[in-house]
Amino acid sequence: MDDQFPPEVALADVFVRLADSLREGYDVVDTLDLLVRASVNFTDASSAGILLADDDGVLHIAASSSERARHVEEAQMGASEGPCFECFHSGEIVEVPDIRSVRGRWLQFADIAESYGIQSSHAIPLKLRSTTLGGLGLFSDRPGPMSDRDAAVGLALAQIATISIMQYQTIARSGTVATQLKGALFSRVLIEQAKGVVAQQCAVSIDEAFELLRRHSRQTRTGLRAVADRVVNDGLHISGQPG
Repeated sequence: MDDQFPPEVALADVFVRLADSLREGYDVVDTLDLLVRASVNFTDASSAGILLADDDGVLHIAASSSERARHVEEAQMGASEGPCFECFHSGEIVEVPDIRSVRGRWLQFADIAESYGIQSSHAIPLKLRSTTLGGLGLFSDRPGPMSDRDAAVGLALAQIATISIMQYQTIARSGTVATQLKGALFSRVLIEQAKGVVAQQCAVSIDEAFELLRRHSRQTRTGLRAVADRVVNDGLHISGQPG
């Protein structure tokens, strides 16, 4: 729908789809993937990633819009530093208008971010009341603070996604939020494996392979987790070219 309607209509559709994930039986993996894609499509961010905490409060990558975002989020986890790491622990939005300005504070994060051409970032906690599940990182190729409009869109997307993750039906079914998140983190590993398989099958990049997986998921109305499982374990061949 994003390519067929004005931006405000397409954004409204995203909110409807995120709200629909409040129903019982939704797949949290698809919600997180929708969140990172919408964050890039409807703000000035060039890439986005989500870190979620496990039972012990250790952050893991749960979704990313691109390989670049995944590598930057991995740098934050490995170094235990960076805007997403801080926003999770503080429960507050962390804005970095110029990555160079934090070299003295987060050297490893700054080095990796700059190596991928990222010049600014905006991290939003996935938080409901006193519970913080993780953080949404928005990364831009340009320096400067995020506009008020884009910051508001990012915050709204993060808030409704957080509510959908913590919604009552899921908690009742799985016992705890942590159990649901553990499943999402496991699914992330499966999706990474599927991206590698499709990249080899179609002779495309990892980012292009991810787009082919997403397209197949949309066209067949099948969850991203289920598509990845079929690719890895059932030999499903994803055909076509990205774009």
